[in-house]
Amino acid sequence: MCGRFALDLTPAQFQRHFGCPPPGGYRPRWNITPDSDIVVVRSGPAGREAVFARWGLLGPWMRDPRDPARMINARLETAARRPMFRRAFARGRVLVPATGFYEWQKQSRGPSRPFFIRLRTGAPMALAGIVQPIRLEGSELRLTVAILTREALAGLRPIHPRMPVLVPPAAFDRWLDPAPSDPADIAALLVPPAEEELMWEEVSRRVNDPREDDPGLIRPLILPPREPPQPRLF
Repeated sequence: MCGRFALDLTPAQFQRHFGCPPPGGYRPRWNITPDSDIVVVRSGPAGREAVFARWGLLGPWMRDPRDPARMINARLETAARRPMFRRAFARGRVLVPATGFYEWQKQSRGPSRPFFIRLRTGAPMALAGIVQPIRLEGSELRLTVAILTREALAGLRPIHPRMPVLVPPAAFDRWLDPAPSDPADIAALLVPPAEEELMWEEVSRRVNDPREDDPGLIRPLILPPREPPQPRLF
């Protein structure tokens, strides 16, 4: 799954990679959580545009942003068929800009270990998102979004069995094109990166607290040096 990610690009970096400026009010964040407003890039009347969307997609029949059935993720394997996601996958495909994403490795005992996964080159990621505009009670129009996931690459599976879908830069325009397309052709655009293109490092458990949000969260965890074994005294 994808339940946390970071985005700390400067406006110039954002423009250079995604072909449009970030939305007004954009600021770098290192602990982006569900039910918050996240930046998405979509196809607009004048080309690509970046806007905010609420992370937690509502089905076309939902009207309450706190509906417990809202979804932060959608499986690439089934999103084009499920009523919850079908319309969004067909006409609401977006990019979710990210510096990297977090996954947690469960332990047989003790708390899970968080890892931060990024591209080895340091380039930004474009996570595959789908958006659904919803007319809420009181007539407010809310753009809601889910991030697509797929089976994790082999090296990442010991950490988590799923990972977000990444959109290669060469596929940006085709992915964002709202024209009707065969879902299989669209899914075929999303070629996963080679395993050596990614790197992952354990980070501080501070990321577990959604109130924490600073650059230190994505820095590799520095474990204390082990004490040398002491000689046994008889």
